[in-house]
Amino acid sequence: MEKGEDYLDDSRTFDYRQCLWKINYRKEREQQEINDRKEKERQQNAAVLAAREFNNSLSKHIAGLKSKLSNKPRDLQNYFTAKIQDKRYTGHNFDYVLDSKQKQVFDATLVRVANDKLKQIIPPDLLEFIQIPSTYYRLYFPLPLIEEYRNEDVPCLDICFEIFATAYGRVLLKPKGGNFGICRFNLPAEKEGNVLVPLEEPRLLGYFYVFLRPEELGGYVSFEAIPLVLFNWLLKSGAKPAGVTISAASDGIITYKIAKFKGEVTIPDKFAACLKSIGSFDDLINMGWVIETVANIARSQIGELKVEQEVSPRKDKIERKDTGKAMVFRLFDEDRRPSDREVKATKIKPQILYRYYQEWKRLSTNNKS
Repeated sequence: MEKGEDYLDDSRTFDYRQCLWKINYRKEREQQEINDRKEKERQQNAAVLAAREFNNSLSKHIAGLKSKLSNKPRDLQNYFTAKIQDKRYTGHNFDYVLDSKQKQVFDATLVRVANDKLKQIIPPDLLEFIQIPSTYYRLYFPLPLIEEYRNEDVPCLDICFEIFATAYGRVLLKPKGGNFGICRFNLPAEKEGNVLVPLEEPRLLGYFYVFLRPEELGGYVSFEAIPLVLFNWLLKSGAKPAGVTISAASDGIITYKIAKFKGEVTIPDKFAACLKSIGSFDDLINMGWVIETVANIARSQIGELKVEQEVSPRKDKIERKDTGKAMVFRLFDEDRRPSDREVKATKIKPQILYRYYQEWKRLSTNNKS
């Protein structure tokens, strides 16, 4: 004590100093362990709190998503009937105009578009916990459209179909591990009594239904160029007109040959029955099958059709009269667009104008290349 701090330099105090150092070191280490344990507990508590808050948020998102899904499968045809606002649909399904390859192409598009729509209603935080459907139960509903009147050696009506669809997919909630600070939790967790129990296997949330339009599916399918004399007979029945012969018939299909028309025309019995049930061009106009301009041209040509009639120069001039398609193509060449007033003045349906515009762009691109 007399030496004060100088005792540190006295070799006789080494053991004493060593003992003091060990005592202090042990105290510091014990304190550090206590501090580390408290810090770990603090981090664990913070992680549990964060996970619980996130799980509460997930629960609200899950409830919101479930409210937008159907809790049981519904009949797709009834769903389509409730959604469609098109007069062309009368309960008759023209799905026989689609072959298996066309359906496969539409299937791939349908899944992609439907899943894009599904993702729009799923909150971002919930998306990684949702098992997006890879397949959809679907029905296609082609609706007919008399695209234009044209002359292919004989007057014809060019018919296509716009493809609508309804579909549903099973939406599953799936478990996923997530890191919160120093801890990892499996979420979502649901309350069972007073305990939160993590989800262990995917669970059905509900059924997601979609109604898709042709512009979403890219759904336009060409059908037939039907000679006017045959189309008018199928529409109004009566005696089979001269120049129309049946070349083949099978279950549900009849093939016709038309005088002066290259090739044959195959008509499904169901399509023929549908035309017969309509009965007139006025009804076709009212139902939206054809625009009035094309119907008027067709009716004027029907009035001029005679048994074994030779094509007169005047009739030839009328038949080669400019079509609506050629008219809008010229407008597109003049840098007009489907939304322009001059194009709308043709009174062609907007969906047809859109398709004509896409076709015109493809042709323009090919001509440039």
